[in-house]
Amino acid sequence: MANYNEKLNILFDKWEAESIENGLTGFCRDGLMYKYGDKKNDVDELWDKSKNRILFLLKDPKEYSGDSREWLQIEENQQLRSQFLKKLAYVLYGLSNVKDGKTADFWDITHEQLVTCFNEIPFAFVESKKEAGKNEISGKELDKYINDYGDFLSDEINILKPNIVICFGGSQHHFALTKLFNDVETIDKNIHIDNETKTLIIYSYHPSARTSYESFYDEIMRQYGKFLAQESKFK
Repeated sequence: MANYNEKLNILFDKWEAESIENGLTGFCRDGLMYKYGDKKNDVDELWDKSKNRILFLLKDPKEYSGDSREWLQIEENQQLRSQFLKKLAYVLYGLSNVKDGKTADFWDITHEQLVTCFNEIPFAFVESKKEAGKNEISGKELDKYINDYGDFLSDEINILKPNIVICFGGSQHHFALTKLFNDVETIDKNIHIDNETKTLIIYSYHPSARTSYESFYDEIMRQYGKFLAQESKFK
């Protein structure tokens, strides 16, 4: 069984050292989210056994967060009091609960189900730019960072070996389609599959966007539904 976060820490030591040499500060670590309490040490096994190894690929932390892998040790985050995390929980739930080839209807999902899902189902949380920024980052700035540190970012994602990557932004989506995967086939405009690794790549706007939980969830599930309709073709 792989120890994913230990491997990531070795990578982050090199990544942060290069960042510091280039004058950057505030490096934040991320990766496979630790679960609460006794389950913290089970996360590698949970990830290995998970049918859907879901990775959220985001932009950058808006403030110094240290190590986001520890977020679920905080009760406020466990209970999804943050709109940002609650939106991620909806997506995690939808991708993890498919029945008869269909995802769950938004209005059928309870808050209790979201909390249970977010605290028990393994997922990876990856910021493309590791240094804390502000409330917004321009596409030009993010593109430059990904260009400069893209090899590290590729290494991080390859260590985690997800089979679903949700790209929350155009820069991340372009990176996934052109640099991260080698044999990408288009299912629809915002959903692709890498035939070599059987990894789904889904584009979405960022969870911090001013949209309702319902529209955010439904748009990603609509894309995922296009894959489910053709799933047998890609096995």
